[in-house]
Formats: sequence, structure tokens, C-alpha cells
Amino acid sequence: MKFNVVYTIDRAYQVPFCCSLTSLLSHNKGLIDRVFVVQNVQSASSEEFKKTSSFVNEAYGLNINSIEIDDSQFNELRADRHVSHATYYRLCLADFLPNDVQSILLLDPDTIITKELSLFSELDFLENPELMCYAVDHGYGSIDRLKSLCPTLESYFNAGVLFLNIQLMRNENISPTLIRYGIDNKDGLLFWDQDILNILFNKRWKKLPPSYNAFDIKKKLVQTPEIIHYTGNRKPWNIICDHVYRELYWQVLSRTPFYNFKSIIREKFGGLITLFLVPIITVIRGN
Repeated sequence: MKFNVVYTIDRAYQVPFCCSLTSLLSHNKGLIDRVFVVQNVQSASSEEFKKTSSFVNEAYGLNINSIEIDDSQFNELRADRHVSHATYYRLCLADFLPNDVQSILLLDPDTIITKELSLFSELDFLENPELMCYAVDHGYGSIDRLKSLCPTLESYFNAGVLFLNIQLMRNENISPTLIRYGIDNKDGLLFWDQDILNILFNKRWKKLPPSYNAFDIKKKLVQTPEIIHYTGNRKPWNIICDHVYRELYWQVLSRTPFYNFKSIIREKFGGLITLFLVPIITVIRGN
């Protein structure tokens, strides 16, 4: 059974989104029904998105369904560090997506997919109609932190890869509840929408194998995970990145429209040196 895929992005994540989607389609084109991107108008009208859309259509014969939203409804929610208000778009997916979409694979744009994801073609919610999602366990670090907000919390998932029961979210009209909870409790939430989803989906999720959202990796694993998630500041495109699977991002980027001589310099020498080398090479090249 084919599955639908959703990304929520803003303009700052257009290039990582292209890389993630390229890696996904390279291994899973036959498993995917539709790809949706939820973004604001500025992001949707960007040259980067136009490039990605054309590239994906030409390379994989797939049209990206862009859902353009007014994101002012998220302005009261907390956003800081490397996270913008776009992370909260996922709280309202039941409102944004077409009515015939019943479940989706939600992927953060800072992910790289390395293998076929046939597991998601086998998942459904028929046997567990009250289940909100499948996700990878994030560990126990956040449970004690959130006990004051949710005393019954016993487990906590990472929201970077979610197989979501959109129909149930729609039936329960849960979007306004998620948004209101985030606004009312923003001072007590550390990990943005992830905290909100864990509290309001408490005891209504099942675990995925850890390799389907491999985050906070310190050393290379015996088997490469199905999905590598570059969490926190350990992004391959940052000036300093010590992620052990950093090179996989650059390998995928080399197959996209965004891999040019600037990218190569940044890959080889880092962002700081790039600032000095690019102008010099541009003059030499005469462009």
C-alpha cells in the first residue's frame, strides 16, 4: 500500500528539504502516493522551491503538492534557537491536508533517507483506531521535565519522523487544542511542538524501530539507519559539524540543483573559509 508524505518548511529549509525529498524518492518512489509541503507564501514563491519542484518532476515524474498557509496563527507560540514557527504547522495538518488523506508520513527536512521504507506501507490504524501516531522513542530525559504538565507521562517520542493518524486528528478536531495548549504553556515547554504532541498524544502512540529516526548519533553504526535525523545544531550545512553521517547529506546534495562550486568549497573547507574563497574564485571564473 502506498503512503502519503508531508514536510512542513519555511524558506530557510528549502535546500535541506530538497535533499531529504531526493533521498526519499531515490529509494521509495514506488511506495509514495503523494508528497505535500506545508509552507507560507514567501517560501512557496521562492526560487528555491521552484527549482525543487521542477527537479522532482523531471527526475521522478512526481508533482509536489504545495499547501500555502497564513502562518500568523502561530505567532503566539514559542520559537527560538534553530527553530521557527514553521515547526508548528504540523499541529494543524488535519486542517490543511485534503479530506481524502487519512494517514501520512511526516518527515523533518533535516533528514536523509538511505533505504526503502516499506514498513510505512504496512502500517495502518484499523486495529488501533484510537492510536494517534507511530514514532521513535526519544528516551527518558524529557519525562521528568514534563511531569508537572502531564503527571501520567511515561514515555516520550521524537517528532522528526511521525506516521500520523490524520483522520483521527480530524475527527477529534484536535488542532485548536494543540495550538491553545502551546500558547498557554509555552514557558514550560522546551522542545516546541514535540512537547505539545507528547503531552496531548500521551499513551496514544506506538514505537517505531530506532533506525527509522536515528538522531544524536555519536559513532557510525554497524548498519546504516533507514532515516538519519540531523537534530539540534549538528546540521551538515553548519560551519562546524561533527556528525558521523555528515557526508551522506553532501552525497545527496550533489544530485540536486543546489550543488555548485560554492557547495563544494563549503563541503571541503567549511563555511568560514567559504566566505573568503568564493569571491576570489568568482573573479577568476569571470562570473
